[in-house]
Amino acid sequence: NEMHPGERLLLKIGDLNYAGLLEAEVEAILTDDMSNDALVNLLNDNPSDDLEDIDYFEEEDITEAPTNSNELSKEEQRIINDPTYEDTDLEVYVTNAERVKAEFKLADYTVTGILKINKYGEGIVEVGGKTYHIKKRYLHNAFNGDKVEIRPSHLTSHGKTLSIVENVIKRGNQLVIAEVDYIEETDDDELIIALNPLNVKLDHKLVFPKGFNKPLVLGDRVAVTVPDHLVDNYFEAQFVKHIGHKDDPDIDLSSIATEYGFDEAFTANQIEEAYSLPTKVSEEEKVGRLDCTQKRVFSIDGITTKDRDDAISVERLENGNYLVGIYIADVTHYIKPGMALWLAIMLRGTSVYMDNTVIPMLLHILSNGILSLNPNEERLTLSCMVELTPDAEVVNFDFVDTVIKSQKAMVYDDVNKILEEDYVPNGYERFVDDLKILNMLSQKLSKKREDHGGINFDDIESDIEVIRDEFGETTEFESKKQRSAEKIIENLMLLAGELAAEYLMLPTAYRVHEAPDEDTIKKALKTIEKLGVKVKHNGDVLNGHVLNNIIKSIDDPEIRKVAANILLRGMKKARIDTNEEIGHYALGITRKICRFGSPIRRAEDDIVHLQIRKQRDSLYDLENFEQEYKNDLEWIRHEVEIINEKQENAKLAEQAALQLRMAQYISKHIGETFAANVTFINEEGIWIKTENGVLGKIDPVDVDGDYLLYDDNTLTYRGRQTDTVIKIGSQIFVTALDTQREYRTINFGTSVQKNKVLVKKRGA
Repeated sequence: NEMHPGERLLLKIGDLNYAGLLEAEVEAILTDDMSNDALVNLLNDNPSDDLEDIDYFEEEDITEAPTNSNELSKEEQRIINDPTYEDTDLEVYVTNAERVKAEFKLADYTVTGILKINKYGEGIVEVGGKTYHIKKRYLHNAFNGDKVEIRPSHLTSHGKTLSIVENVIKRGNQLVIAEVDYIEETDDDELIIALNPLNVKLDHKLVFPKGFNKPLVLGDRVAVTVPDHLVDNYFEAQFVKHIGHKDDPDIDLSSIATEYGFDEAFTANQIEEAYSLPTKVSEEEKVGRLDCTQKRVFSIDGITTKDRDDAISVERLENGNYLVGIYIADVTHYIKPGMALWLAIMLRGTSVYMDNTVIPMLLHILSNGILSLNPNEERLTLSCMVELTPDAEVVNFDFVDTVIKSQKAMVYDDVNKILEEDYVPNGYERFVDDLKILNMLSQKLSKKREDHGGINFDDIESDIEVIRDEFGETTEFESKKQRSAEKIIENLMLLAGELAAEYLMLPTAYRVHEAPDEDTIKKALKTIEKLGVKVKHNGDVLNGHVLNNIIKSIDDPEIRKVAANILLRGMKKARIDTNEEIGHYALGITRKICRFGSPIRRAEDDIVHLQIRKQRDSLYDLENFEQEYKNDLEWIRHEVEIINEKQENAKLAEQAALQLRMAQYISKHIGETFAANVTFINEEGIWIKTENGVLGKIDPVDVDGDYLLYDDNTLTYRGRQTDTVIKIGSQIFVTALDTQREYRTINFGTSVQKNKVLVKKRGA
């Protein structure tokens, strides 16, 4: 029927459409003279699930508009006497819908896949070799890990097809962390408990279903799952776990651990097994092992390290070569398949390091005790003994059961003083020659890897350390680059991993990294060009040498970091797999490689150790070799899926904990100004890193002095009046505006006046 401004309507509310707005169907046009009985009859003729069991039209619920003009303002009188329709909302709706249609040119087909959401809030779905990109506002209640139906468009952005989420087909495993927002008791003694989700964005309310009766109070922090469908236009949360209260100490770290599926508690059986294992090496355990207790063995770790997986030694042989010992804690001597602790390793997959806390893969009594290669204590190790030429060529190697006694627990910073500053700290004097030999071999191993096409990501600062003052207060967040000492350990562990993979003929867990998509890398290089970098290549953009040369050609260290990160984002993620043929693109390794050096904190290393021992000690039943091989392949294939998920979640948890600490720091510095670099730009805003390492975001509306417009083609924001240009790599001054600990968000502002270097003169 034809409708007119001011008419009252009976509407049936539908779902969000592609424009992100609610749709509604007109059930009836209500007349002014309609009685209450007529309204009830009309409602009965138009039943709705939304109105089930709710009587909206009881007599006392309907009130007449006040008629005493003395009680009303002139504006209220005008609205009642001469109702007019404010069409602003309609204009916004139509404009938004038409813009979305025009922008996306939506296709007639849909695609189904698993949604991944990056740290910038953008969605990615990879299906059939194509990558689909979903902007934050078009995720429509979808979470990371959900199986979704998406509608692609005919448009692409930086090599990805722009799309929108149509439906959530099946929820993934993501837990939603929420706080109890309000509790209300209904007339029939039912409790309505509404929740405020902290780690996801929902377009509808989140409540517990009717009948939920667990005792909760306002501010309680809980973990819930959220269904893929609405009930009465809201989501019914399914209770999983009570985490604590928002005012409890360390509640935020506990929430992060729960969010990413890490349980701090071990089972009773696991605890019992751990305490039943020996705390010292017995004489019986040494039988048949190579005694290395007199060798000059030492470990190198961070200053706060408690669990020491690895130790090393080097000695010059009579033929001029070097015998390098790579000694790894022999976890599989103590923990074997079938034990409760083995199940803990396989299910946990990794240790999780959140700021100055750790959720260990194994109990501390083991990881800091009999399994840790502590100085001056005998320990059992599975060791890779490798003979290297002075040019770091492998002559011979073997995997040997050993017993060691580490002579020193070294610290990275101290070793770097020896190797880079020629300063010898106390207690290191007799190890100086060993360290210099290992550093020489490490440099040659690095060069060999780069010569084979390995990509040099030295400019990417990965680990970030929270720096505190003497009172425990955070002062900055320091990015850690690999220096000489760190590279010695990294290169020797990579070497041991390559040799383990070369040695093994049985199924195992390989460290793999597939080559990136060529178009994606070309798009990344075009983005780097937008930073003002002259990108030169011969068309072979997947060649590691070409990519290394491009990064090396950038003189500005800040731009070089940004460019390296852009390149890294264009690559696929490394993972663990049973397929030995994949190789490792970033390392320039076409042959297979394993992880070998961290069985205390990485499950795949334990799988490799177990398989080495099976093969070396002939533990296979040769009469049933094919069946045993098949069985091993099946259980390892199953385990690596769990390990990959756990290790990815561990990275996300560690990033979330770091962002939490940054939010807590900035909350004490609101209104202060910081120098910063722009690290990323998208339509959601400008992502920055301050000079003291804080990561945050600038909303374009928080830029004073101009109105900024986003340009997706150049990944820039441009001022409408001043010709200001903000791009990736720009150095700007920012002011801390606000932060929310619960959401781990940090918002900055800036102004054109403070950043005159960004302003281009017209006509320039």
